[in-house]
Amino acid sequence: MLIQVNKISQDGVFLEPVLFDAEQVRQHDSRQISLGDNIITAQIPEGFFQPKWNGDQWVEGLTQQEIDTIKSKLVPPTELEIIGQQMVEKELHFMRLQTDNEVLGQQLAKKDLEIIQLQDDNHVLGQSITGLEQRLSQGGL
Repeated sequence: MLIQVNKISQDGVFLEPVLFDAEQVRQHDSRQISLGDNIITAQIPEGFFQPKWNGDQWVEGLTQQEIDTIKSKLVPPTELEIIGQQMVEKELHFMRLQTDNEVLGQQLAKKDLEIIQLQDDNHVLGQSITGLEQRLSQGGL
């Protein structure tokens, strides 16, 4: 079975994902070990512009200035994309509110049933007390 691993340059910079034989990986620590020349099995976390393997973990290979330059060249979202994202967020919020409302309705129905049961229990106890009072007044006890 083949798995995806990461090929790096001599200085640790990520070059490309490659397929590797899983049997060879299992013979080593398959989390964070270098297999052969410049092959790393550790998965690259999201968020790096230029992932670099430092021997123990993935780090950012670019300076903050280089990252800022890249970010400044990124195209800002259009007004339509912003509105679309806002609509998705509103829809998700609405769905959460609906779910919360359903849960509250179920809790309310459960409490109503508990009240009805308590009222029935109270009625039965009241009848028992009335019966006992009648027997006491008639000298039956």
